[in-house]
Amino acid sequence: MTMRLSTAVNGGVVLEVATTTPGYRSPAALGAGTILSLQSARKIVEAHGGSLEFEVDSATGIRLRMVLP
Repeated sequence: MTMRLSTAVNGGVVLEVATTTPGYRSPAALGAGTILSLQSARKIVEAHGGSLEFEVDSATGIRLRMVLP
């Protein structure tokens, strides 16, 4: 797992978390509870003017990117 914290162009904060473990085929493979938690997290981040992106790639693993103003 890797984590990276950086400054966004607008002065905000960017947090990226990625796994390097391939094998996930879809978000559904992670389980319903995980998906609901990510949806809740997205709503909270968006309520604060930010964004939350989640990508699953069966070849490279999972990447979560959160941007806050």
